[in-house]
Amino acid sequence: MASVSTPDLVVTKDLDNRELNVNYDIDFDFFDNATNLRYKHVVVLIGDDTNVAGDPSSSAPDEVLATLRSEVVRAGEAPEVNGNGLPKLPVDLTQDFAKSTLN
Repeated sequence: MASVSTPDLVVTKDLDNRELNVNYDIDFDFFDNATNLRYKHVVVLIGDDTNVAGDPSSSAPDEVLATLRSEVVRAGEAPEVNGNGLPKLPVDLTQDFAKSTLN
C-alpha cells in the first residue's frame, strides 16, 4: 500500500497573507508497482479545532478551508524511485491564503 514519507509544512508570513508550502513523497510498494493500483490523493487544509474536551463533535466541527490537491495517482506515473528501487512521487504544493482565512 502506498504511504507518505518525509512530510513538511512551512508557513511564511507575507504582510496580511500566509504562504503555505507542503511537501512529501508518496512511496509505492511492490504490490502497487506490479498492479498499478489507483489511489485517490487528497490534501486538505483544516481550520482551527475549537472543541474543548468533553464537547460533542457537532459543537464545533472541523472546517475544511481549502482542498490543495485531489487527484488519482498510480505507481506507473511516478517519475522517481526510492532507495529500494520502487516508484516514488514527490509532491510540492504552495498556496497563498489571507491571514484571516487561517483562523
